[in-house]
Amino acid sequence: MSPTASADVPGCATWQRTALMIAARHGQDDVVIRALETSCTQPQLDVVDEQGNTAVMIAAREGHKKVVEALIAAGADLSIENLENQTAADLAKTEEIRAAVKKGEAQAESLLRTIMAMAKKDESIAAGASAASSSSNDGGLKALQSMGVPAELLALAGDDLPRFSAESPY
Repeated sequence: MSPTASADVPGCATWQRTALMIAARHGQDDVVIRALETSCTQPQLDVVDEQGNTAVMIAAREGHKKVVEALIAAGADLSIENLENQTAADLAKTEEIRAAVKKGEAQAESLLRTIMAMAKKDESIAAGASAASSSSNDGGLKALQSMGVPAELLALAGDDLPRFSAESPY
């Protein structure tokens, strides 16, 4: 096969995609689930292709709900935007897939809210009542960073509490 042969295959990019992206594109939920069980790490889960799409974006665009749900359950970052400023929810082929993505977003927001509340509580206990009345949350954010909470999640936090969109049920 010549080096340019991949450009001749309909639907395949000339830029190298991950096996997870290829399986997501073709709706191979069994392959995706096996990859997630055995070897997929967070950085691999959120790798982008030449258009800025992640595996969950590709699966959503192609209409593969089971794959979308598996990737969301594995912790795919649903806030990533491609080069056209679209998220997985924007690219969803059906309303059912869009609802699954929105549900995943709400779960991530809820988890972040819980983590922030726990960090605040721990900070208040450690520093006493005077720290609990302080408006700064730097100590709580530093504690979350030391626990390995991704910077992307911490960026959602405001001065004191996380900021959420108007659509958030929380």
